Amino acid sequence: MNHSSAPSVPGARTAAAGRAAPPGAVDRRLRRLLVLDAAGMAAVGAGYLVAAAPLGRLFGPGTAVVAGAGAVMVAGGAAIAAAARGRRVSTAAARAVVGGGALWVALSLAALAFGWLELTTTGLVWTWLQIAPVALFAALETGALRARKRGA
Repeated sequence: MNHSSAPSVPGARTAAAGRAAPPGAVDRRLRRLLVLDAAGMAAVGAGYLVAAAPLGRLFGPGTAVVAGAGAVMVAGGAAIAAAARGRRVSTAAARAVVGGGALWVALSLAALAFGWLELTTTGLVWTWLQIAPVALFAALETGALRARKRGA
């Protein structure tokens, strides 16, 4: 006898013990990921904008680059938050968020590889550190989209 309170959905599994996931669990997971992604991006972007001059000196590329990155991040955070709204997260919008994250990672890696920015040691370390959460969110959001496609 199954005493689980979650209704069974064929092919849908939770990470724990292979039990069936309740309907809408994947959509809730995707929305939660997008909201966290948006909040983190907007918060870091706002920090960049507020402290652009000292961060520009600390990281090396200067005030304009840090402020520009901050503005892009605040706008990106707002766009991701908008994608997370509504009854159901649009697959196209979620894919665009993943694509934006992948682009950010690629540009960050290219900036490091080709020396596009005159980064201090702190700036180099920070750039590597900011790549990690962006890549992680893109991977988790991709996983949620794949689970949605499978009907999980």
